[in-house]
Amino acid sequence: MTLKKIIELEGVNIYNGDKLILEHIDFDLVDAEFCYLIGNSGSGKSSLCRALYGDARIESGTAKVCETNIFDLNRKNLPSLRRKMGIIFQDFHLFNGWTVEENLDYVLQATGWDDSTKMKHKIEEVLSNVHLTSKLHEKVHDLSGGEQQRLVIARAILNEPELIIADEPTGNLDEESSDEIIQLIKKLTSIYKTATVFATHDRRLLEKYPARTVLCADNSLREL
Repeated sequence: MTLKKIIELEGVNIYNGDKLILEHIDFDLVDAEFCYLIGNSGSGKSSLCRALYGDARIESGTAKVCETNIFDLNRKNLPSLRRKMGIIFQDFHLFNGWTVEENLDYVLQATGWDDSTKMKHKIEEVLSNVHLTSKLHEKVHDLSGGEQQRLVIARAILNEPELIIADEPTGNLDEESSDEIIQLIKKLTSIYKTATVFATHDRRLLEKYPARTVLCADNSLREL
């Protein structure tokens, strides 16, 4: 079976504003593949993640994400690319005064869903996958940090994305919650056949849950 390339970067340069962050980068990722992205603070992990979803400048070479040419991105086609992605940040970006259900319903409406029965079933499905079914009607501000991050993951998989980009998703969590999150994301990568880039500075996770690992250092990217 031929594997579908979800990320295809060859000889690209990535910038933060006018500053060159990563140079002559080669990086491929196929469907259902999980990859750690590691490196010190300021090494370029977040810049690479941002470049993948069209929020950091990328030049030279070849750059395709979810079969979209990054060099062709504009205001019109950027939303269609991002609908193929689930993006998970260290900061949750949730509506804290809303319930779990309201947060997920908002995303479905914003991405074109209009059948209330299908929306209800999809919300139940993703909450079951992240073990939050019992929290459906709870306000976000009443959830623990780990539960909030699980809700962020549920939000990210609502539209069954081709690519999950997780930028330091365990940075604000304790060890137990971090373990829970990495196990969950790896499980969902398998269930949904989603390619996953997991940026982290937590070497403990790599040792406990080994997977393909790529290092950002010295303005470059290399496989470990």
